[in-house]
Amino acid sequence: MLITRLKLNYFGRFRDKEILLKPGINLIYGPNEAGKSTIHAFIRGMLFGIEKTRGRASSKLDVYSKYLPWDYPGAYGGSMDIRLADKDYRLRRSFLATDKSFNIIDLSTGRKLQLKEGLISELISGLTESVYRNTVSIEQLKARTDAELAAQLQNYIANLSVSKSREIDVGKALGLLKDKRKALMANDYKARLKALQDEIVSCIEKETKMDELSQGLKELLEMEEKLKLEIDAVSSSANNEEAQRMNELPAILEKYKSHKEISEQLMQLSRRRKLLQEQIAFISARTQQISEEGLEKDIRISEELKEEEHHLLAQKQELDGRRAAFRAVLLKGVAFTLLPFFTAAFAVMRMAATLTGAKMIYCLLFGAGVLAYTLFAARQRKKQKRVSDRLAELEARLIKLRSELEAIFTKYNKALFDVNATHNPKGINDAELAASQAEYRPADTEALKQLQRELLKSSYELEGIKEQLSSISLMEDELEDKRDILYETIMRYLQYFIHEDELSDEAIDRLKELIRQKKQAAGEALAGLTARHNNCRLQIERIRWEMLQLEGNEKELMQKQELYDRLMQEQKKAQMELSAVELAIETIEELSKSIHDSFGGRLGRAVSQIVSNITGGRYNKLIINEKLEVAVDWKDELIATERLSAGTIDQIYFSIRLAASDLLLENEELPLILDDSFALYDDDRLRTAISGIADRGQIIILTCHKQEEEAIKELGLPCNIIELSRD
Repeated sequence: MLITRLKLNYFGRFRDKEILLKPGINLIYGPNEAGKSTIHAFIRGMLFGIEKTRGRASSKLDVYSKYLPWDYPGAYGGSMDIRLADKDYRLRRSFLATDKSFNIIDLSTGRKLQLKEGLISELISGLTESVYRNTVSIEQLKARTDAELAAQLQNYIANLSVSKSREIDVGKALGLLKDKRKALMANDYKARLKALQDEIVSCIEKETKMDELSQGLKELLEMEEKLKLEIDAVSSSANNEEAQRMNELPAILEKYKSHKEISEQLMQLSRRRKLLQEQIAFISARTQQISEEGLEKDIRISEELKEEEHHLLAQKQELDGRRAAFRAVLLKGVAFTLLPFFTAAFAVMRMAATLTGAKMIYCLLFGAGVLAYTLFAARQRKKQKRVSDRLAELEARLIKLRSELEAIFTKYNKALFDVNATHNPKGINDAELAASQAEYRPADTEALKQLQRELLKSSYELEGIKEQLSSISLMEDELEDKRDILYETIMRYLQYFIHEDELSDEAIDRLKELIRQKKQAAGEALAGLTARHNNCRLQIERIRWEMLQLEGNEKELMQKQELYDRLMQEQKKAQMELSAVELAIETIEELSKSIHDSFGGRLGRAVSQIVSNITGGRYNKLIINEKLEVAVDWKDELIATERLSAGTIDQIYFSIRLAASDLLLENEELPLILDDSFALYDDDRLRTAISGIADRGQIIILTCHKQEEEAIKELGLPCNIIELSRD
């Protein structure tokens, strides 16, 4: 088989990457991360597909995710052209997990090959992923084969030697026989029979236990019935009249509480009623002293007297003014009447006396002046006397008027004092109050009007107080009726238990204590019986539960006895079958050794020839046992590979891969794919290795070193060089 063309449509870092390959050596060179391993993975994926691994532990080995396109994951796939038996085919594959597909097209006809199972082995017989991975696909430091290749080689050698055909899988048959032997040996009949025998003994013991439990259950059920009758008897006594009355205690206590509350309310109402009655007596006493008509008449008279007093005082003030004016006029008359006259007369007389010497005229003139003044004074006194008489009349009238007012105000003196006393501050004693009342005098008519308003207000207040008093009386009657009913109810209940004549807190306390003692005694008796009954019920339930657990024991015992007999038969049969399987395995293993001794030499010779070519004749003969363990025949001594250098070991297992490929795929030579496989080789060993494989149909070398190219040029071998870049 030759690979002629690779087309990486969308794979890893590549987009529409085309690589043309030729027969012989193809050297694909590129630095690290240029995509060499990607191309290697693509070839393997085109042949066998790529499955997405599951689980967090396998994430590092998930090739599917590693090469999933970065920017266009939906187009994950490509194609590869191959030449097989002079015919060209194109392999097309989609790796997308949700849209996987694989088909093969015959390029000469354009027809699609019909694949039954969709595997490349349908086109290339014997090509499996395991064969590919362990033979022609060689990565760096991975030349050594694994146990899977050893098993395939063993099976292949056995099949060819025994049946001359690869259609009979001797290895698989041997595996099935060993699995059968393992399964037969896993059935430890002896242990199972011993365990089953122990279980049968246990079942027999359970049957004995079941009989004991049944007897105990019968006794407990009889005891339960007896205790139930005793509890019913105590419960019936608890339902008698006395017990029912004891249960009424909370209601009686509540009634007693209501009785006390009503009594307290009645006391408060009594105090309120007494206070209202005192207010009524006080207001009635104050209002009964005074007649409303008389008060109104006296107010009117006092107003008239006040008005008259005002007029009299005005007249008196006017007369006092006139009397004062008369006195002033009299004095002015002396000054303005006599004095000028006497002055003039004196001047005339003096002049006359001077002139005539007559004094007589002087005397006449003086006498005339005195007479004139006397007449003027007499006239003024007469007017003054009339004014004085009028003033005396006014004074007398004022005294009488004020006496009448005093009589009116004195009449209402106490009532007015009582009205004003209601506004006096508290703390005044009776003596001070009496002294204040004796000294109190009404101010004026306005005080009488205030008294009238207070009396009117008191009448309204008196009506309100009387209504309150009436309501209180009704409430007292209702509360007394309720209290009497409660009293009778409580006393009847109280006297049922104890002899009491009066209802009191002490009597109620004695009642509560007596009922508490009675209930405690009845409760203790019932509690004791109930506890015994509950304990009996618990034991019954426990026994029933245990019996329930043992309920299927009899059936289980029969089944186990039948199983024991059946196992005994199976043990005999299995022993015979195990003997037959061991004989078959022994026969096949002996045959396998014979096969390896006779045909295994073919593999050894093929590997020896290849390793001789690769090592330049340093090692000519290798011995390979049935487990593919290798030893080198060097100077007549078998040297284990562990004692050789890493480079030599790598060469040996490289040779085993090529020989295995030739044996497993003898009808078709696959391209040899080497991914940095010569890292441990020096220059001489590298040239020798390349020279040893140069005659193969197609070799694909992927490397980041120049030493392979230099070695190929030195050997003068044709080479198709393909360079990759990181871009």
